[in-house]
Amino acid sequence: MPQATRDFDDVSGAARPSKDGRGALEEGQILGILKAEKENSVGFAGSGDTLDAQRIKALQYFKGEMRDLPVKAQNKSKATDSTVSDTVETLMPDLMEIFTEEEAVTFEAVNPQDVDAAKYATDLVRDIIFNQNEGWLALYSAFKDAAIAKLGVIKFWYQEGEEEQREVSEDEARDLKSGEQLTHDVDVNEDGEQVVTYYATKTTPAKIMIEAVDPGDFSASDDTIRIIDADYCVHRSEERVQDLIEMGYDEDKVLQLDRHDADTDTTDFARDTVGETSDGTNDTDNYMRHVTINEHYIRTDLDGEGIKYWKVTTSSDESLMLDKEEVRGIPFVTFTPFPTPHRLVGLSIADKTMESQRTKTALKRTMLNSAYFAVNQRYVVSERGSNQY
Repeated sequence: MPQATRDFDDVSGAARPSKDGRGALEEGQILGILKAEKENSVGFAGSGDTLDAQRIKALQYFKGEMRDLPVKAQNKSKATDSTVSDTVETLMPDLMEIFTEEEAVTFEAVNPQDVDAAKYATDLVRDIIFNQNEGWLALYSAFKDAAIAKLGVIKFWYQEGEEEQREVSEDEARDLKSGEQLTHDVDVNEDGEQVVTYYATKTTPAKIMIEAVDPGDFSASDDTIRIIDADYCVHRSEERVQDLIEMGYDEDKVLQLDRHDADTDTTDFARDTVGETSDGTNDTDNYMRHVTINEHYIRTDLDGEGIKYWKVTTSSDESLMLDKEEVRGIPFVTFTPFPTPHRLVGLSIADKTMESQRTKTALKRTMLNSAYFAVNQRYVVSERGSNQY
């Protein structure tokens, strides 16, 4: 059956009526739905074992670690070819030039009256990506993820502005920090004297945020072809307890989250070059410890008022709900180097070059081992064929 496409803006209007007429779901029902969707998704859950294994192998090849071609004997060559990393690193400068040059983001005017508006939109988008955010790094990380791990993922969201206010003395009011504005209140004390209280107020403007997401922490429903049309996806992240509380999550619920227990056989550890990933076993302070949360994005009827997009934040095992809110749509962009028709995840550059690196490494080691033996031969006498004479 043909699948109708949905634009991002289409989901921001009125909700559609629920077909089955079910009422609002209880928290336990919602958690059960999310857990089932996650287990059936493609990414770190569901088919994650196969996909993770492929990504780990690609990351190891990129670093020159070929664990599927071990050196079993002593004094044998450990030389390794670098076809995967050479290919990826050669392509990266051209990719970055294409997507970061002046003409990469351009809005064309439809008629003469739109010329100024098109120029303003072009400048605004470039400012959001490259000035308000670390857009260059986000693009670089996502492109390299796609080249090695099959999928590049970028997340975007709207961050509300914040206002911070602190009371200052009259002397401090004369020398405010950068970006602060002075306000004051006038009150009358018990003696009938006016008392002036000064405040330094700093406002952080609202803005659109973007960041690259580790594809090893992203999973989408198995019927997803375009991420914008997905009915379900989930983003896993490792956070500190104090940071989650600062974000506004309920402190009592956050403190119930289990400590992050990292598996060393994951893409996160495979990225390490100096063993920088911690497994969280040394966390001692309850507020400084690392925990794992899942951000689920699902298109369904949760409140009995029709099908909508929802963002539901849960614990890693979907046993605890931290937050639930209605959203406009899926806040992710994904891309893959070699798309496979009718699939979200295609093939990576590493997939195309790993066998070549394996072959070249085997030939290089054979050649070097032969050269070592020819230059410095060793004679072996079998004990079975020898005696005291």
